[in-house]
Amino acid sequence: MDLINDGKRLYFNDENGQLAGEVSYFKLPNKDVEVLERVFVSPALRGQGVAEDITREFMNFIQENNEQFYPLCPYSKRFLAKYPEFEKYNVQSSISEEDVRTVQNNIKGE
Repeated sequence: MDLINDGKRLYFNDENGQLAGEVSYFKLPNKDVEVLERVFVSPALRGQGVAEDITREFMNFIQENNEQFYPLCPYSKRFLAKYPEFEKYNVQSSISEEDVRTVQNNIKGE
């Protein structure tokens, strides 16, 4: 799996060039916080640990860039429950979901 990071998504395509899996994210303004917005895996690859692998790569990205993250999508919250060692990068307790959703809506409206 060769992952591509375009600054908004960490993703990979299948052999036909179709999206096979991704973590989409956005940065909170004026903060070193990336919001993990969505984890997607194509139906053909589900149940094979791909979502976990991509999310782990996202966490490596967070660590390498000395950032923190906000787990917005349900999968990212389950991932944290399974791998509590990444909890130290989680800022969910200090930023409200309402504030995160406001930023998300502003980004989508651009």
